[in-house]
Amino acid sequence: MGDVLVFLDDDAVFAKQGSFADIREKMEKNPKIGILAFQVINFYSSTMRTEEIPFTNKKLDLTKERLTSTFIGAGHAIRKTVFDSCGFYPEDYFYGVEELDLSFRAIDAGYDILYFPTVQVLHKQVETGRVTNQEKWIMSYRNRLLTAYKFLPTEYLVGTGMILFAKITLLSRGMKAPIEGLKRFCAQKSEQERKRVSKEAIIYLKKNYGRLWI
Repeated sequence: MGDVLVFLDDDAVFAKQGSFADIREKMEKNPKIGILAFQVINFYSSTMRTEEIPFTNKKLDLTKERLTSTFIGAGHAIRKTVFDSCGFYPEDYFYGVEELDLSFRAIDAGYDILYFPTVQVLHKQVETGRVTNQEKWIMSYRNRLLTAYKFLPTEYLVGTGMILFAKITLLSRGMKAPIEGLKRFCAQKSEQERKRVSKEAIIYLKKNYGRLWI
C-alpha cells in the first residue's frame, strides 16, 4: 500500500487539470496535510454543485486553495497514516456522511484538510442515486445525528438535531423521513462511543468552515 491513497467514485474521472505529481508534491511539502479535497465538477453541467463544495460558505472563490474541514467523496487523496491513526470509514453508515465522520477524526488527530483545486474531477452524478429519495433523507439525518453524537459537544448536538430536523422536513417535503431517521438514530446511538473532539479541533472547525451545526 502506498503512503498516499487517491480515491475516485466509480462515476467520476480526472479532468485534464492536475496530476498525480501535483498530489505527491503537495503532500510531500506539507506533512501536516492528511487529506486533499479535489475540486469536483459536474460532468454534465461543467459547474460545481452546491452539495459538492466542501465549505459551509458557498460563496468563496473556488479557484483558490485553502484549508477546509471536510472533503467530497467523489475525488480526494488521503495520507495512509490518517487511516493508521484514525481508522477507516464507518461501515454502518451505508449512504452519506462517511467523509464527514472521517474528517472529524482526522482533524482531532491533528491533520489538516486542504481544498486543492489544482486537481479537478468530473463527476457523472445522476439524480436517481443509489437509493430512493426518501431513503436518502432518512439516512442523511440518521448519519448526521450519529456523527454529531460521536464528536460534538452537547450544546452543538442539541442544536444540530433541531436544525437538521427542520431542514430534512423541508427538503423531503414532509416529516416522515426525519422521524424515521430519528428512530434509527435512537436505535443505534447506544452502540456509539461519545469521543467528542478536542478544543483545538473545535477552533480549527470554526476557523476553516467546519460543520459545527452539521
